[in-house]
Amino acid sequence: MKRPLKILLVSAAYRPYPSGVSEHVHNLASALRSLGQEVTILTTRFPKYQKLVPADNTEIPILRYGKAILLPLNRSYATLPVGTKLCKQIATLLHTHQFDIVHCHGFFFPEISYWALIHSNSVNVVTSLTAGFKIHRFGNKLFRMIFAKEIKKIHGKIAISNRARTAIEPYLPGEYRIIPSGVNLKLFHPGYKPKIKKRTGEKIILFLGRLDKRKGLEILIQAMPLIISSIPHIRLVVIGDGPRKKHCVKMVHDLGLAEKVFFLGAVQTEELPEYYCSADVYCSPALGGETLGIVLLEAMACGVPVVASNIPGYDETVSHLNDGVLVTPGNSAELAKAIIKVLSDNSLRANLINAGLHKVKKNYDWSIIASKTLDYYYELMLMRNRS
Repeated sequence: MKRPLKILLVSAAYRPYPSGVSEHVHNLASALRSLGQEVTILTTRFPKYQKLVPADNTEIPILRYGKAILLPLNRSYATLPVGTKLCKQIATLLHTHQFDIVHCHGFFFPEISYWALIHSNSVNVVTSLTAGFKIHRFGNKLFRMIFAKEIKKIHGKIAISNRARTAIEPYLPGEYRIIPSGVNLKLFHPGYKPKIKKRTGEKIILFLGRLDKRKGLEILIQAMPLIISSIPHIRLVVIGDGPRKKHCVKMVHDLGLAEKVFFLGAVQTEELPEYYCSADVYCSPALGGETLGIVLLEAMACGVPVVASNIPGYDETVSHLNDGVLVTPGNSAELAKAIIKVLSDNSLRANLINAGLHKVKKNYDWSIIASKTLDYYYELMLMRNRS
């Protein structure tokens, strides 16, 4: 019988900061703990977001060093912890605790995972969750030269999709294990009482995400007049916040859609299933820079049909006309046509829902993802002991 491992999960992004990385780390930690592992999370503080989620409401130990500043990256934002004692605190932590695994989510200098890797003598794992790297041949070579010593300390590499691997591989070459993000099926499932009250015969389109250019909300807003012309009793509900909110609100008013598009702001993760279960279709018109599309899987898990952009990352998650519908990114007319089709064709809609539920349960339950990750940890430890 394999002994339980002492695992440190390191991530600059974590709750209450709203991001896919935050939820990935939180759910991985919870699932590993359910498998009997001893898990600690190393992250930072997010003063601006503290009101969204009760601070550290978990049985998993969470260490917060420094505080985060947000930097523009990949048409979105990256979290960068800063603090005068940050490096020393991380060094002390790793020198006084004998972790079997230090699992970093991210790597690039000077983020918190970089400092953890520098001071770690454990088996070190790096997971790539982003597709936001621009590939420059000279820059890649320079990066590998400057950080050659640090790169040698990485024993295992995980990418959540082939798209994520393609993005990071020029900087961190070598073998990767593809282990996707998962969905918490104890939280995300059909049957919730809808959070949004509908009028008789009304349809709801749901958009959920950070309001930045990359997520493509403007394309969906542009599609709304065409959708309304075919399905008059319909509303678009937008959950999320971000730098493009004022621009999107102005678009809505300029197009005369104030009674058809509603902005609810950010909501707590635990409330999301009630919103998914209010929707007749979930739409993600992202323009690029996605690695997997966890919101697509959450919608599928709640029994909601999905319409999304046909972009790298999403095309690994959605099988076109099987468990979702993919459209050309940036094409509002094609997006409108797809949404109308899903809402009007009951047979197609039922097939998408059933196939989506089956896919998530079979491939993306966090218990499955955590088991694959744990097996990889043991494999890496065995390889290190033999070397």
